Amino acid sequence: MAISTDIPLRLKIDETILDEEWQGHAEMAYAWAKKSAKANAEIERQKAALELTAADLDLAIRQNPGVYGLAKVTETSLKAAVVASPDYQRAKEKTIQAKHDADVIAAAVASLRDRKHALQGLVELHIAGYSAAPRQHTRPSRAAGVRPRGDGDETNEADGGS
Repeated sequence: MAISTDIPLRLKIDETILDEEWQGHAEMAYAWAKKSAKANAEIERQKAALELTAADLDLAIRQNPGVYGLAKVTETSLKAAVVASPDYQRAKEKTIQAKHDADVIAAAVASLRDRKHALQGLVELHIAGYSAAPRQHTRPSRAAGVRPRGDGDETNEADGGS
């Protein structure tokens, strides 16, 4: 099963259009979750095909061991002949590829969960008025007759003003 690209995976977030990012996120997450389910079903199909190939080979080898290079059929030699068969190897490779595809899609689904959390955080920052631009903090100035706290010459009332 090849990974379909009909619904592109977008992990990057444009902070200037958070509303649009949110609007498209659920649809994208659902589409990739469906892909994950299909990929997992494909793994099961490939596992079943591998088992069927092994069973067919087992039967064929037992019926005609000489064709497979066996003089005598033992369980060990039978298993080795099945695994060494090109048919089994092709079926095994398809199973491995299906598992790989499912793992890649599962990683995409997990990344979309991370993207959701990132979107939530960005919205919270936006609501709180966060901006990456530096701000100038306003402090009372000495010229206005107000002394800033922490310059070392205020009295400590807890120890009697000393």
